[in-house]
Amino acid sequence: WFVYILQCSDGSPYIGCTNDIERRIHDHNSHKIHYTKDKTPVCLKTYIAFSDKYKAFLFEKYLKSGSGIALETTFDMIAWWLFSICRTGAQGSPSDQRERGTSIAMGVSFNV
Repeated sequence: WFVYILQCSDGSPYIGCTNDIERRIHDHNSHKIHYTKDKTPVCLKTYIAFSDKYKAFLFEKYLKSGSGIALETTFDMIAWWLFSICRTGAQGSPSDQRERGTSIAMGVSFNV
């Protein structure tokens, strides 16, 4: 599952959650998503992959909350936040974490 952040054509961010990020971005740019239909094209700024869909939905909800709102507009802060969690909260090697189902992945997209 993926939590993703888009930048809309008007500069506003959009946060969503999906199990198929390519299809979902296509849906946004095809005007199938109500919120972004008049804000296309949208550009993927970052995404975070979760092995557990419930954790993905909880993280999406957090980003949309008052507590997560500061992270919403600062994409680099998300990378820093995840890095600090991985460094301080993760025990053992990455393979140990995967066996326990605690692995997360993140990608960042830049326009050049």
